[in-house]
Amino acid sequence: MKRTKKQLALILAVAMCAALLAACGNGGGGSTPAPTQPQPPGQGNVQETGAPAPNNPVEPPPADAIYAEEITIIISNNRISVLDPSNPATTADTVTWSHNAFYDRLFEIDNDNIGEYKNGLATSYDTDDMQHVTFHLRDDVYFHNGEKLTAHDVAFTIDRAKESPGTTIFDRLNKIESYVIVNDHTITFNYSNVNVDFVAELSTPACGILSAKAVADDSVDGYLIGTGPWIVDEFVPDDYVKFVRNDNYWGELPITKGLTFKFIAEEATRLAMLENGDVQVAFAINPIDFPYLESSTDKFDTYSWIVNNVGYLAFNMTDPLMSDINFRKAVASAINRTDMILTGRNGYGVEPNHGSFWGFGTEFKNTDIPLMPYDVDAAREYLAQSNYDGSTVKIWAAIVDFIKMAEVLQQQLLLIGINAEIEQTDTVGMAAATRWGENVTHMVLHTGTWLVPASSGYIYFAPGGSNNRAGYLNQDVVDLFLSASATVDVGEREAMYRRIQEIVAEDFVYLTVLNLRHVAGTLKGVGGLSLNQSSNHNLSYVFQVVG
Repeated sequence: MKRTKKQLALILAVAMCAALLAACGNGGGGSTPAPTQPQPPGQGNVQETGAPAPNNPVEPPPADAIYAEEITIIISNNRISVLDPSNPATTADTVTWSHNAFYDRLFEIDNDNIGEYKNGLATSYDTDDMQHVTFHLRDDVYFHNGEKLTAHDVAFTIDRAKESPGTTIFDRLNKIESYVIVNDHTITFNYSNVNVDFVAELSTPACGILSAKAVADDSVDGYLIGTGPWIVDEFVPDDYVKFVRNDNYWGELPITKGLTFKFIAEEATRLAMLENGDVQVAFAINPIDFPYLESSTDKFDTYSWIVNNVGYLAFNMTDPLMSDINFRKAVASAINRTDMILTGRNGYGVEPNHGSFWGFGTEFKNTDIPLMPYDVDAAREYLAQSNYDGSTVKIWAAIVDFIKMAEVLQQQLLLIGINAEIEQTDTVGMAAATRWGENVTHMVLHTGTWLVPASSGYIYFAPGGSNNRAGYLNQDVVDLFLSASATVDVGEREAMYRRIQEIVAEDFVYLTVLNLRHVAGTLKGVGGLSLNQSSNHNLSYVFQVVG
């Protein structure tokens, strides 16, 4: 592996009943596979989840097919600036795709079945109470440096995560109060409370298991050593990540031998590169080109899906003006989402019809909350009641489409008398500007991860949460999240999560702007993509038939 070139660089909501608890562990040493639990009738809002992208629109190739040895993928508008899961800037979806390539986790997201999970490095688990869980690990797994995976590496990963506040891996693993290494392939997690979502949390792409020895040997790049099907060969931040196949992989080997994730800054260039065959897959086509891409069925196969993640406007609650609820209501009343989606996304987005800030297909979604209507007169009245003094406020945006939408929002705010400027940054800059306790923004127009389990939203509301770009702290919300994640009864959990959404809506801190509709294109003969509504794509098994 070449050294990193340095720069700035559904559900397992396991809605468990007593019978399910008994099934997961009987106290007598029996174990069950890490099975995905079926969604109980009436739970969640799975019908609102975007239709899954086809995992492979290409007919299965013949046994004697000839495959391309190298595949290059144009990634999304999020550059891959950092890959270390202990860096707060690793919340970008493209980093997730990389983590899925070179790491393995205890459990894996099943992209074929929304809200379900598969065994990964863990073969099974035992638990009687969903608080103390013993995991049994595979004994045939080796890291890219040749070291054999043991429970000590799992423990090291937990320790490192708990020292990394503001990161996704901290959010997921900090609930582990302690652990006990039983032997080289058995480890027990002791959670601080009952945690019915632990399998979903452990399947998060950032929760890849690191090699303790690799990090000890190389404190700079040792984190790049995983157990996944791909080995990081070269990483140039903000440009590309190049992988070579891990021929000693314990699981299914990819067909392709080399894989590159490439960032292309110029939107106009991306479609041309796909059309010319310079790349085989493109995720970051300009929405203006979506109709052409979808209609050119002789040239391309396309994938289209509605993203579970939410495009939102957040207010920095540590700023005196932003913490004025009348100012926030003025902005909420001034937003014309239709115009923002048309300009920023060529109409490829879903406009909310309710006031809940929640994932598109996340369980327990409260669609009864009214949406603040677009009303310029009401906006001006709220503004007159606020502390706004005519000064310039800044709208921070880090993604091309959101920068376009910010320009529309800027004009909408000017219409009611608010002077706004746009602060363009990137995902690394956004993470730095909104760091907990050091937030320097006014308003943030951004997007972030939501999974099927309702507990995934805690990162927006927890003190130090990786996606809490609002500096928001409402103790009632925090307490309800903690109580809900420790509650087995489905009805009680739903009531708590619905109440959370009501409180957040009353506070006007996060305003849902849209859910993106994405379209990705591939050349003919390309298949093997495994896409996910929450952008947790697994691209490890992409291939191209060339003969």
